[in-house]
Amino acid sequence: MDQRLAVSDQRSAERRSQEHHFHFPTFALSLVGVGILIALLIWPALHYRGDRLAFASLYVVQLAFYGFACWLVWRSQAPCKHGLRIILIFALVFRIALLATDPHLSDDIYRYVWDGKVQAAGINPYRYIPADERLAHLRDSEIFPYINRKDYATTIYPPAAQMIFLGAYSLFGSSVQGMKLTLIGFDLLTIAVLVVILRQLPIDPNRMIAYAWHPLAVWEFAHSGHLDAAALTFIVLALLFRLRKRLVPTGIFLGLATLVKFYPILLLPAFYKRWDWKLPAALLTTVALAYLPYLSVGWGVFGYLLGYAREERFSNGQRFFLLEVARFLAPVPTWVYVAIAAVILGIVAWKVLNRTPGVNQYVAGGLLLAGTAMLLGTPHYPWYFLWLLPFLCLRLSAAWFCLVSAAVLLYFVVDRSKSEIVYDCFQYIPVYGLLIWQRLFKTRSDSKETISTP
Repeated sequence: MDQRLAVSDQRSAERRSQEHHFHFPTFALSLVGVGILIALLIWPALHYRGDRLAFASLYVVQLAFYGFACWLVWRSQAPCKHGLRIILIFALVFRIALLATDPHLSDDIYRYVWDGKVQAAGINPYRYIPADERLAHLRDSEIFPYINRKDYATTIYPPAAQMIFLGAYSLFGSSVQGMKLTLIGFDLLTIAVLVVILRQLPIDPNRMIAYAWHPLAVWEFAHSGHLDAAALTFIVLALLFRLRKRLVPTGIFLGLATLVKFYPILLLPAFYKRWDWKLPAALLTTVALAYLPYLSVGWGVFGYLLGYAREERFSNGQRFFLLEVARFLAPVPTWVYVAIAAVILGIVAWKVLNRTPGVNQYVAGGLLLAGTAMLLGTPHYPWYFLWLLPFLCLRLSAAWFCLVSAAVLLYFVVDRSKSEIVYDCFQYIPVYGLLIWQRLFKTRSDSKETISTP
């Protein structure tokens, strides 16, 4: 009898210990969520509009809270009690908190609304620049004055993006908040799909916090309303169906992602099954069908793409950080750098393509391709780096986390010909250092994050 009581007391003590273990992370997550929310609200509440130093200061505070939250999730041996519910609730609250704010970090969303309005009027969005007199009857005081490049550039956004713009305009009219709400919907769908993927693998679903709470994702999607939110949704849907060995839906969603923003096509080697025709056929069919409604403008269907490439200094090479560094030593032509970068990306794609089919090919391969493309292409806008985040929920990497998180430095660039390389050094040199460190000294987390095929 005494022995049974002793065993019962021991079990009760173990249960109390476990409850204490799980309750602390839960309580801490809640406090961290409140901290991030307060930091999110301070900037709009104090009217620091356009004050990018104030924004960056608050961003650093949010990033510190976010890092602690990720540490809490990753260190847990088992999913913390109510953790998923807390993460999802705060992810929703963060986005709602910024929904009503006017975008001050970017004006891209005004072009989205305009393109939707033009299509609703039965006009091909690739045909005229916004300032064209034939569109004068569509102008208003809420959207038109804030459209970037309205005097010389047709739209640059691909067909799937245009369909999203039309859908949002049909629902909400000339409303920036309506467009933001649409893109937040995609953002939340990305979070939901990540939970499904993590459970399927199986990995702790709380790890989607790496995406759901990242301050850059929250600001760029809920405040600025960037279109990349939809591209990420289609990317994770492609990944989900690839994990389930459904090649046709994988191709369709990868095609849709590419039709929102062109860069997701770089993930094809990570998702492709050698000698398979279904995935590429589905992808190409999706792309072809999406372009059909807009072909009345001929080659104009690619919009301002070539002009944008010139504007972003692809031709003179000033957009490439590594090339600018090399030019301190020798006058390297742009075409030489582009050729070398293409070879490097091709080698990475070939290595990914030749990996044993499975989760590590899709996840680690996708992350490697996306990260390499960012290091070689060095985009000038922070939101371009966000497509790494869904992969980081599945495979931890300090280097790639650093690359995404430090992208906010690009908001400080005023004179792109002088100050940009300084901020690029702050963003990229730590990343290269971490990559070398991870390569030379295989960290314990690297081996722990290797995922087996389900």
